[in-house]
Amino acid sequence: MEHSLKIIRKYCWISLAASAAAFVFVILNGAEVVSISDKGRDIQQIQGMTNVNQLQIRAIRHILLGSSASGMGWFLTRLSLVCFLVTIVCASVSLFQLRRVRKGLSEAKDAT
Repeated sequence: MEHSLKIIRKYCWISLAASAAAFVFVILNGAEVVSISDKGRDIQQIQGMTNVNQLQIRAIRHILLGSSASGMGWFLTRLSLVCFLVTIVCASVSLFQLRRVRKGLSEAKDAT
């Protein structure tokens, strides 16, 4: 029974660590995903530009930001799916081990 409790504790820590790592990653990299927040001001600046070079530089910057945000969004989606999968596996193992502990407790109770 002690072995089952150690397994439960181990998988709970794995699940907690995976979730915490994903949370920290999203906090640190979330700014890249929402880097263009004031669209109205951005549109006004683009409309006010008279130099073609400035407009080209702005367009290139927006394309790069869009590409980065798209890549980051896809990565975060995969990361969250992996975290969900780890949580599902860890919870399943924990439930299985809890059932073994409960069975062990009921056998010990019946033996007395």
